[in-house]
Amino acid sequence: MAQNFIGIDLSKARLDIHDPQTGKDSVCPNTRPGLRRFVSGLGPADVPVFEATSGCDRLLVEELTLRKRRFVRLNPLHAWHYAQSLNLPKTDRTDARMLARFGIERQPAPTPPRDPARDELA
Repeated sequence: MAQNFIGIDLSKARLDIHDPQTGKDSVCPNTRPGLRRFVSGLGPADVPVFEATSGCDRLLVEELTLRKRRFVRLNPLHAWHYAQSLNLPKTDRTDARMLARFGIERQPAPTPPRDPARDELA
């Protein structure tokens, strides 16, 4: 089964999402209920790709981990260099599309599952 890399640009208030399989852009509130709806709507081949963003990704990572979903959490510097190589403007919608394209072209390995003991210490 081919993976469908879903690009997600995170902010404190919302997620800008691009699904390359359907070509659709959408927005999801960065709240626990909003993220539950989003994650429960993912198909078996869908792999969210997003940047590690100073805490804005915490709820998303928790929800994906809780539901045992694969995801790719990128170093923001790697994503920035990739976007620069494509000469793309910096907007939320463009970032979501760029992250989906990054997944398709680079086929990154999923982020390893979080360690509950480490989370508790943090």
